[in-house]
Amino acid sequence: LKCNTASYEDNQYILWRLKMYMQMRNPGMTHAFVVGDEQTFQRMIHMKQLDKLGYQWLIPMPGEFHMACHMLHCEYRLFYKQILGPVAELTHKTNILPEHRVEQFNVHELFYLTVVQAVWEFLTECFGDDLRKWRQVLAECAENTFAKTLLYFIFDGALPYLMWRRLIREPPNKARRAQLNKIYRLYAWRYVAMNKTNYGPLCFHALYMYENLTEPLQDLWDNI
Repeated sequence: LKCNTASYEDNQYILWRLKMYMQMRNPGMTHAFVVGDEQTFQRMIHMKQLDKLGYQWLIPMPGEFHMACHMLHCEYRLFYKQILGPVAELTHKTNILPEHRVEQFNVHELFYLTVVQAVWEFLTECFGDDLRKWRQVLAECAENTFAKTLLYFIFDGALPYLMWRRLIREPPNKARRAQLNKIYRLYAWRYVAMNKTNYGPLCFHALYMYENLTEPLQDLWDNI
């Protein structure tokens, strides 16, 4: 099927096909989770708002592997000028750019993880076990812009991304979902601050959808 994820007509058609297929397989179906990328997810939200009865069966949710791509893009926008860009220039990585496409995710993630490892090893050598109390270290480095930037890069940027990256690969359970939802809350404002204005609302919509599920449906989503 040649479909445009921006097209409401195409999204309506795909949802109709999905619903027919699922009802043929399970005639007693009353609800279904449908996962999409940012554009598809937002279209489903709008369609559900405009036709509550027609889409009563639909529970739209964002694709969380897709979210990882845009979290990484967010970190590039936040730290490219201070850290990632200078390292890319120093190592002659001309293909590493602050504004990259989803298709370029793998190479940009590999570079990012390499830089994170290097910065972590440097900070560990400098501060050792004191990093367990990184905010105290941050306060002690109040006059050292270089150290502060590296600390923020690791603890405020890399750790939430790495946690998301690990969680979406773990077996599903309620504790995992609670951690993912905490990261949605964190990135809701970070996306807006980094001018990724479609993704801030996506985080709020994802949390709203989850919090308004019935308990049995929450339990089901927790284990998907």
